[in-house]
Amino acid sequence: MTWVNVGCISAGRLALSPIFWTSYREEAGNLRKGFHMRRRLLVLGGAIFLAIGGTIGYGILNSSGQVCAAQAKASFSEDVMPIFVGRCFSCHQPGGQGNEKSGLDLSTYEGVMRGTKMGKMVIPGDPEGSNLMWLLDWRGAPETHMPLGKKKLSICDRDAIRAWIREGAKNN
Repeated sequence: MTWVNVGCISAGRLALSPIFWTSYREEAGNLRKGFHMRRRLLVLGGAIFLAIGGTIGYGILNSSGQVCAAQAKASFSEDVMPIFVGRCFSCHQPGGQGNEKSGLDLSTYEGVMRGTKMGKMVIPGDPEGSNLMWLLDWRGAPETHMPLGKKKLSICDRDAIRAWIREGAKNN
């Protein structure tokens, strides 16, 4: 094949110079690369969008829907004791099954601070180190989940107890 200058007509066709043909092929290759790059970016953007949307959706679907009120100071008598009365007293009061088995009496401040036959349940100032929170957060084996055989305490209830312990577990 013989190449002629651009703009020359040969047998009714536009003949292309070797220089023009090479630059045309490079340009076409660049267009294909650009198309593939845009497609990859679009797929990557879609994947990121789905990941973020899925994470947000999962958080919405699995949230308890509870909004806990912020409190200035946690009070044993006003915040913690009502939780114990409503969810723990049936077993952890004198004569109750939980009291007989573990020795934990949640009917008084002194009983809470005394702990169980095995040791203390509350370490003032350290909710994560306190065995009470370990049991209420269901961090152990299923047979240690409290309240035993019942629904887990709400996040708000556990956070109220956690705040009380963090603030020194005072008898207030």
